[in-house]
Amino acid sequence: MWADMQGYGLTNSYSSLFPELNDGANPDDSSSEVPYEKGFQFLYYLENQVMKTQDDFRDMLSFYINKYRGMSVTYLEFRLTFNEWLVANYP
Repeated sequence: MWADMQGYGLTNSYSSLFPELNDGANPDDSSSEVPYEKGFQFLYYLENQVMKTQDDFRDMLSFYINKYRGMSVTYLEFRLTFNEWLVANYP
């Protein structure tokens, strides 16, 4: 991941968790290990810092997967669903 980030430049959008494509950019140009590794690290952080137990995190992921089964989603749906689950389960 670090090599990919250095190759793109640390301030380049392609080095972020959610790379933004400029008009006319080829999506293949932004393909790298970066979003996957950063996504994993972010989910791991949520599991360990926000959730009370690992079972809670699995329950939240099951809720998310069942809600959006067969659909294309973005990070926004994840964020909204995560907040929805927290409000319902951590009053």
